[in-house]
Amino acid sequence: MRTSREVSVPVRTTAVRTAPFDAIRFLGALQVSVGHYYGVSCRSVRIDAGGGNAVMLFFVMSGFVMGVAYGDRARALGRQADAGVHLLKATSYGETDTIVNGKGGAVSRLSLNSFTLRFLARRAARIGPLYWLSLLLYLPYSFYEQCRLPHLDLADPTSFALPMCTADEIDLIALTTLTTALFVTAWIPYPYGASINTPLWTVTCQFSYWALFPRLALWLPDRLSLRRTLFACALLGLLYAASSVAVAAVVFAADYQPETNMFARKPPPIMYAYLVAHLWPLAKMPIFLIGQLCGAAAMQLSDEAQAREQSRTQSDAPSDTPSPVDDTRKQPDEQRWWPRVAGLVTLFYLSFTAMQVYVSSVPALGKRYMLVMRIGSELAFPPLFGLWLLALSQSADSRLGRLLSCRPLKTAGAISFAWYVLHMPLLSYYGWLRLGFTPYWAARADRSLPLLSAVEILPFFALLAVLSIAAHYLIEVPARRELSRKLDLMS
Repeated sequence: MRTSREVSVPVRTTAVRTAPFDAIRFLGALQVSVGHYYGVSCRSVRIDAGGGNAVMLFFVMSGFVMGVAYGDRARALGRQADAGVHLLKATSYGETDTIVNGKGGAVSRLSLNSFTLRFLARRAARIGPLYWLSLLLYLPYSFYEQCRLPHLDLADPTSFALPMCTADEIDLIALTTLTTALFVTAWIPYPYGASINTPLWTVTCQFSYWALFPRLALWLPDRLSLRRTLFACALLGLLYAASSVAVAAVVFAADYQPETNMFARKPPPIMYAYLVAHLWPLAKMPIFLIGQLCGAAAMQLSDEAQAREQSRTQSDAPSDTPSPVDDTRKQPDEQRWWPRVAGLVTLFYLSFTAMQVYVSSVPALGKRYMLVMRIGSELAFPPLFGLWLLALSQSADSRLGRLLSCRPLKTAGAISFAWYVLHMPLLSYYGWLRLGFTPYWAARADRSLPLLSAVEILPFFALLAVLSIAAHYLIEVPARRELSRKLDLMS
């Protein structure tokens, strides 16, 4: 008869400090919202603040944080499942999971699948309330945008009547709304899957990664040297760039343009090919893996730092016998490299973003900018972002780390998700109410007509800050706690 035996998942006693990430997260949300303001609602000045790079940074950060928070547990479950053990109890991260012998692979695999479902449910509980709210807020605007905007005729006042959608247009809006609500919209080719509050496509990419995360954590090596980790990140970066270029090349060579009314004017073929490749979730998976590998490296470095500290403490303790010479005193000199790396990458990223803002605002450089700076940086920067986050996690006590971890920036990071998902609905209704019904939609139909001014971004951002703070503290946090409590009761 088979007897059960308890196996404890190793409990981590060291922490990877990710407090500086909050400020980086808000910076990314700010870049995206600035780009959308000057790209959609402002005609006098065109500015791209590097929103595409910010999205890549979000993806790397998501992989990093997930790898640090859940990587050990997912790997333990997967390996024990391979050995035929069954999970009886899974507590929150940082506590001990109790595992006993099961009855074979089928029962064991059920443990990993159960963990995956609970993991996805908790991620949905965390981001879902504001995500679904922003979708509902944008939906009324989307009806008019998709049903009437492509048909407006400035010479015909009757074309500004209330939207009357055809059956096909209603079906398309319903399909897009449903796929967005279920976190799968990015898998539908552009523009069908990116029409209802378009920034939400990034969340669906993250959800696709979260669905694969437990098995990816099992497959990826969890103990690599720093040099091998950086080399693996470089290879993943090349894989991401090659897959994105291949998708864009196929779409461009096919010369495909969608027959849909979602475009008031069709984009150039090269822009359409870029958008399809940019929004394709499968091409983004290597970016998440870069973050996950760097998160594993951060955990290993933290363990090594704690071991050196314990060795130093023991060597400094009074003893009757002389202790051997310990080379751990070299650690302060070695540790200075991480703050330097973090500072250099931070300076480079801010400088490059400032250059993007300047180059994109010069009309004569627009095409060259799009081909070289925007697309090139989006393809090349993910491995650099992994190094940046790794360096910040190892230099939280440096001047830069303390600056990025200060309370105002931590608060800004806390509201960054609300800022990100709500800025497009607010921007759309703000322009509509600010200019009036007919002038606004006339300007949307004719790009030669002015919309909002360049300086009006300041009152818009003030309103967005108030809305984001209210949404975070009155909706996001209470809803997250209530949903998490119900999930705990169900499990």
